[in-house]
Amino acid sequence: MDTQRKANAQRQMSTAYKKRRFELKEQRLFVDTVHEVHEGKMYESGIEATNSVSESDIEQIPAPSTVLAEQTCEIENKNSIIVFDLETTGLGADSSIIQIAAQHFTSGDAFSCYVKPQSGFIPARASKVTGIELHGGVLFHNNLPVTAVKLSRALEMFKNWVEKYKQNVLVAHNVHFDSKVLMNSYKKQKIDSPDIAGFADSLSLLRKLYPNADRHTQEFLVKHVLGKTYDAHNAVSDVSTLVELLYTVENVERKSTVLRKQEVLHKIEKK
Repeated sequence: MDTQRKANAQRQMSTAYKKRRFELKEQRLFVDTVHEVHEGKMYESGIEATNSVSESDIEQIPAPSTVLAEQTCEIENKNSIIVFDLETTGLGADSSIIQIAAQHFTSGDAFSCYVKPQSGFIPARASKVTGIELHGGVLFHNNLPVTAVKLSRALEMFKNWVEKYKQNVLVAHNVHFDSKVLMNSYKKQKIDSPDIAGFADSLSLLRKLYPNADRHTQEFLVKHVLGKTYDAHNAVSDVSTLVELLYTVENVERKSTVLRKQEVLHKIEKK
């Protein structure tokens, strides 16, 4: 027994063991933080405990009540709504996009595209959440190879698809994160962003409708309201289930507040 304890103690002191423990801890922290970002705030998850997760990776998202204070308007009608979602390599506005999905609210017309990360790699902690990995320049989702395009091509494709519809409002769950990443990507690629009226946040809307819910992550609300589970953090599944969730809201277009695109661009310029 003493021999076994000594062997375990020596193993726990080894560099490989410590490195593996650190990697697992970092992954757990990243997963926790992803949930927190999707609720529009940071909880006390101990995210500061690791130096490898830098401020550029993790952005503290302001509460929706403080963000939607300027230049807002209303959604004209349901035909203006496009629900979208991004999967990214990190949690900051400079993160690389690795998947874009969207769905027109009333027609059901959908867009989906995998994107080769600008950074040239995907951190293990991001792969753990999204299931998306990069090996030898090939993108894999849940261990299966997928067709992926360069960011510039993905942004052009998304812009062309969005502009099939008029006076669009892009809706996402905690849109303050997705809108910044999206607009920042168009800016860095020197591509004109889609001609849209602005962005709307399903998180702030559903917080008002379900103030007593234990959590307001999309995954929790889908289970709480729709009574089902789904493939969370797959942009296609995130979008289709958010559409379902919003269809349960009567007069959803009248209850949603829109942040104008110019305001998002202004916030990026100020950084």
